[in-house]
Amino acid sequence: MEDINKLAFSIFGKSYSLIIQNYKRTPLVQGGTPITGYKIYRSTSSGTETGYVSLGNVTSYTNTALTSGTTYFYKVRAVNSVGISSPSNEASATPT
Repeated sequence: MEDINKLAFSIFGKSYSLIIQNYKRTPLVQGGTPITGYKIYRSTSSGTETGYVSLGNVTSYTNTALTSGTTYFYKVRAVNSVGISSPSNEASATPT
């Protein structure tokens, strides 16, 4: 499966909640097969994200019950019948 390092997503700080939205599904197809889902990886340390949640073919995800003042780091991987892509670029946010 090809890399999806161009997959972009935004994280917005919100009281005890982060919203990951607007996956720019670039490309919509990986390895000639449509994307069927996403895996979100999360950590409180940069570069150490581990498996957090698997999603279906969605375009938004809300991560709730976060600790105020703690920085969270995220990466996303696309999934299809060919396999799992390389991770996206890292994004981070700190809820207030």
